Amino acid sequence: MELSYYFYTDFQTREEIDEFLLEQARKAVEDRADFKISRQEESEEGEGDTLDFICKSFCVSTNLSFVQDIAKEFDLDVNFRLWISVYPSGGAKFIQFIGNLLGGTTGDAILLDEHDIKVLERRRQSLAVNNYYFDGDFSKLGLPYANGFYQKFVLQVAVSNMNSDIIQMLKPEIIHIANDCIDEGKMNLIEDPDIRSEFGICRNDFKVNVQNFFKRVLERFEGDCQLRIEEGYLIRDYREIVLLERTDGVITVNENAKEKSLLDEVGLG
Repeated sequence: MELSYYFYTDFQTREEIDEFLLEQARKAVEDRADFKISRQEESEEGEGDTLDFICKSFCVSTNLSFVQDIAKEFDLDVNFRLWISVYPSGGAKFIQFIGNLLGGTTGDAILLDEHDIKVLERRRQSLAVNNYYFDGDFSKLGLPYANGFYQKFVLQVAVSNMNSDIIQMLKPEIIHIANDCIDEGKMNLIEDPDIRSEFGICRNDFKVNVQNFFKRVLERFEGDCQLRIEEGYLIRDYREIVLLERTDGVITVNENAKEKSLLDEVGLG
């Protein structure tokens, strides 16, 4: 499993950061004879010195790529990144390592999978985990956390260019439904003033009742429609599948999609 961990550090030098990372990793590793460390003075991307360390459970490499992008996308104050590969049966030791990092730092932190889906997040000193990962067992963190199944989602509503004015009629009603399906705050509206035939709404935290939102939109609006899922930040990781389609009043659900469970819970599966 490949992951990226972004966090905030107020250490003044790379030497301090490296020593902190190694100390927390050693605490989680039983057999230190298998703990290997290597350093490079400058990475190929020109992002500065890099530190790599590896054990039987996981390997870690410091990497500053995408830090600013992730900070902006998830609205978090982070300034450092670790690229991580977790080996089979290495999950418990890895979770312990992440718990050590969280316990040794303050401020925001986020752990993402290879598709930039949240595995764990600390925001405003509140820690939450996605129990879809690691069989839902995050006990080795050694810290209190909120537990649940969480995913960031973006809903994009589009119509044909010939009917672009319809989108302006749909927009307030869909936003109203979305705001009713979150515990607090509001959805973020995403739109391009030059493209009148579509708009998007986005929620970055963990409090969207996605299932009821889908159901209410289908009940409110008649006609043909599709519910598609898009994943992957990089082109090589991108995938798009149709989760649900309604044609002539008949709803067809993709039985092979892992996200089908979102629809089962509200009777759409």
